[in-house]
Amino acid sequence: MPPGVVITSASQPTITCYYSLLPKPTRFSGHQTIEDTKLSETGKRYYIMKTNALIIFSLLGAATASAQGFKADFANGKFPAGITVEDCDGFEVPSLCYKNGRTSDGWTVATVGTGTYAAVSPSHSHDEGGQNNRMNIEEVTVEEGAVISWTARSVFSDFPDTYRIEALVEGSEKPVTVFKGRAEEVFTPHAVTLEKYAGKKVRFSFVCTSENGYLLAIKDIFIGVPEKPVLSLVDKTRRFSGNGENVEVTGTVFNSGLETTVEKVVLKVSSKEVASKTINETVKSAESFDFAIDLPVELNKKTKYTVEIIGSDGSVLASASSAAIASHFERNHFVDEGTGVWCNNCPEGMLALQQLKRDYPDQIVIATDHANDDLTNSDYWSGLKFFAVPYFMLNRRDDTKYSQTTNFENGLWRPTPVKIDLAKDEENVNVTVTTSEDIDNSNDRYRIGYVITGDFYQTEDDAAYMQKNSCNMPRHEAYYFLPNILPAHLSKYHNVNLDGEGYFDGIPNSIPADIAPGEATESFVIPCDGLEANEVWSNLRINAYVLDTTNGEILNSASIRLDEPAPEPEIPDLPDGPDGPDGPDGPDGPDSVNEVSASSTPLLRISGRDLLLSGSEETFVEIFYADGQRVAAGNFHERTVVPESVSGPVIIRATSRNATSVIKAAF
Repeated sequence: MPPGVVITSASQPTITCYYSLLPKPTRFSGHQTIEDTKLSETGKRYYIMKTNALIIFSLLGAATASAQGFKADFANGKFPAGITVEDCDGFEVPSLCYKNGRTSDGWTVATVGTGTYAAVSPSHSHDEGGQNNRMNIEEVTVEEGAVISWTARSVFSDFPDTYRIEALVEGSEKPVTVFKGRAEEVFTPHAVTLEKYAGKKVRFSFVCTSENGYLLAIKDIFIGVPEKPVLSLVDKTRRFSGNGENVEVTGTVFNSGLETTVEKVVLKVSSKEVASKTINETVKSAESFDFAIDLPVELNKKTKYTVEIIGSDGSVLASASSAAIASHFERNHFVDEGTGVWCNNCPEGMLALQQLKRDYPDQIVIATDHANDDLTNSDYWSGLKFFAVPYFMLNRRDDTKYSQTTNFENGLWRPTPVKIDLAKDEENVNVTVTTSEDIDNSNDRYRIGYVITGDFYQTEDDAAYMQKNSCNMPRHEAYYFLPNILPAHLSKYHNVNLDGEGYFDGIPNSIPADIAPGEATESFVIPCDGLEANEVWSNLRINAYVLDTTNGEILNSASIRLDEPAPEPEIPDLPDGPDGPDGPDGPDGPDSVNEVSASSTPLLRISGRDLLLSGSEETFVEIFYADGQRVAAGNFHERTVVPESVSGPVIIRATSRNATSVIKAAF
């Protein structure tokens, strides 16, 4: 079935919302729009008109401003003294789109996650243009060695938020931007050095600049000279590695505190050191470094380990614990998710899947299967034999079926004897299978199956695509803030099962009768000509897998995208001018090289005039001269070339969805 065609079925089984007493799916009648929810001139309507009023909060909450700097953590649920907020755009924030977190003042304080208070800025609006919601911090005198540090996140990952930090120096009429970025989907620490402002009185402002975002969250604000190192460790190790005696443990360490010396990185198993790597580097505030160290493992056996960052005095500056396994081949797990637009509790299942994707980045292949709604693929759904939603199954193993992903643990560490690779040309996706041992497939036991999935986003507020939501606790993350019925324009449905072949029994004779170990065998061709994105379908993928037909288990899977991702929107900035983005003091000038975060990773390397980009996702590359003039920019995959017209010292900034790297070079 080509994308854009809605699959429906007149005879679907009755599927109940898990933990719910609903005897049958609840449906909505009529065509509800946001405009229909506005009430009369009495002022009792579902829109809150923002104002430009300056709301001053004094003697509320905990904040300190002293020689040690300004601190604000919002821990008691209120704005601390020294912070004021204002809304300077006048855009409407529809109350229909918020159950919690809405305000007409630009910013408020709310619980984000379990027991975590943060300043939040609602940013979802139908008005065109970026927000200008300002959280202003009282004037401080910047000392030598001072930094500004904070932690930020986009609460609703489907609608990411952008923001900037401005500095208004005493005597200046216009602020300058000291940081701009896109907040990630988890709280991430950041820091920027304030060397250029030493000795000056400065007023800093956090400005939500999102255009059609949802909710920006900021906490742990500090301005001053750090008293101690504050190191954050992000472990980026692939949990399922290929054949070998070692697993490469990789990560990024970021310092948002006092300058410190890192002596080494240590790996421990059962509290015993098994490997180490000497670093012996000074890590300044707002700087990061990457590491890679081999973990000795036993083939096909899960190994739990701890990474420790050791200081020059032998103290542990940061640590993280996880696990990894080396199999004959890397493994991508296939997850079936059962859900429904009508299901009140399905958002809680969506959160479980989001966490699984964070725990196993790039190693989870998903087919989201809708029950009894307009996104249902009835042939696939009937084969799943799910009796409720939300529901999950890992690699088609019956012992993993459950309303959460808690039954996945053992299956996530099962080794695999096969590898499947996909390669796309203009008309087809070619499937290649490799095995670790001799396989007699003369009885056609092993077969290929595949599913075509896509992301569905309907901007019109059609009642058929309005997700129900009964998540009312802060632990429910974004769904705590989202309304009990999400308007369709807030309901993005990911990995929706569209079509495919050999769903559960595989395609006969799709794998050769004999496969020699270690030899890649082209076994099947999947036609993809004509599968194109449109106004409602994007992120089209072919997800193929190797089936063992004796028990229906998926031994390994792979996924390949058929359409190009949309470019990330530019982050709004100050107007052009002496302090604007192209001016010598602007955010795109040489002082922007300190834009670093805990998740930063070296996205690029230089070889001659070639810029080599790490990872497979699209990366936005910008090149600036030292005076701040931007001379080249564009979105690229893997590699690009610096234009011959660029010569002399430059600053190169690479920005992907999850990280930013800035380096200096000369051509």
